[in-house]
Parts: sequence; C-alpha cells; structure tokens
Amino acid sequence: MEKFFQLFKRNLKTRQCMVTNTRSQNSILASEYQQEGCLREYTRLTDGTWTDHLLFSKLAREYKK
Repeated sequence: MEKFFQLFKRNLKTRQCMVTNTRSQNSILASEYQQEGCLREYTRLTDGTWTDHLLFSKLAREYKK
C-alpha cells in the first residue's frame, strides 16, 4: 500500500462493500481501515433493487510499514 500513496500522491485510500457482505467488511476492518459511513442506495442490482454500501478509509499516516 505504501506504493499506492507514493505513486498516486494520495493521503487517503478508500474501500467499500455491500452492507450484506460481512466477509468483506471483516477483511477490510482486519486491514485496519476505519468505517466512515453508509452510501445509501449506492448500487442497483440486476433485479432492480437498490443496495447500500459501507465506506471505509485509511490515511497514509495510519499505514504500517
């Protein structure tokens, strides 16, 4: 991840996943991202229903080398 921050000159990296995807949530949290909030009705599924996504972030200074 260090290369990401250096290459793209960013201070913040974000990840997101569907609210119902607990495996992804656990993986993201295990990577020490912080949950920022919920993106309501963010994605429309093939059956026409909308689904919420959770938003996570990590700052460059929070990255452990």
